[in-house]
Amino acid sequence: MRSKNRLITIVLTVFTIFFPSLVLALDLGTNITIYDKSSQNASGWYGIQEDQEVEPGMVHTQIWDLEGFFMKGYELSMVGGFDFKNGEEGWTSGDIFVDTDGDARFGNIDEWVNNSQENGNVAVKNKYGYDFVYTLDFSSNHYDIYRLSGDSNVLTTYYHQNQGSSPWRYDSGGTLIASGSFDYLDGLTDSDTGFLSDSSSGIHYALTGFDLADLGLLPGQTLTAHFTIRCGNDNLMGQAPVPTPEPATIILFGSGMIGIGLFGRRKDRHPSSKIS
Repeated sequence: MRSKNRLITIVLTVFTIFFPSLVLALDLGTNITIYDKSSQNASGWYGIQEDQEVEPGMVHTQIWDLEGFFMKGYELSMVGGFDFKNGEEGWTSGDIFVDTDGDARFGNIDEWVNNSQENGNVAVKNKYGYDFVYTLDFSSNHYDIYRLSGDSNVLTTYYHQNQGSSPWRYDSGGTLIASGSFDYLDGLTDSDTGFLSDSSSGIHYALTGFDLADLGLLPGQTLTAHFTIRCGNDNLMGQAPVPTPEPATIILFGSGMIGIGLFGRRKDRHPSSKIS
């Protein structure tokens, strides 16, 4: 057994030295990115694909490109050429919104554009259909999850022509249900992420570790995730069914419940003696 472990160590060391890109490649699970409904052309920088695409009329370079949502089990992640933590030119990250009942509204919808003719991050009622929001604190890599309603307030993106990218951030009126921490990854290459960049070295960033289990989702239920930048330069959307727990997880959970039951029965049969 010891020789087998030593062989595995040697193999991993060789791969690290000669094939670093293979070892460092991110394993974020399944790419669940969907079309954001805000594209003018069928292909190219403003194409239907999300990679190498930003919103119509916006600066189309890698620093604004939101590239993909991923889901691995119950963990949500996202990748982009945009620096999620530090922002770009004063334009900062928004929060991650999640819809769980299928009524999320997004894309270049005329009524949203025409209702806001002035630039600014304006607080409006949650007319977008999102049921939860992960608020992001980059000073501590901490997030809070709020349950939203139609009366909750959210902030729109800054440029009125990009209201289809809204909402940008949570404002008020939600119910705090859970908290957690996330990881910020920078210096990622094209080979690390599987996405393209407009430089030979590759410039990508990632946020990982958003736990979906706290939302109380059921297996097979469809969730829709949304993220944007303060200016609305790009609108990232993801959609996927909630996975069924793996057999090992189900067995572990069942074993735990049986153990609790047996402990309760044993406690009933052998009550503790009282000291008089």
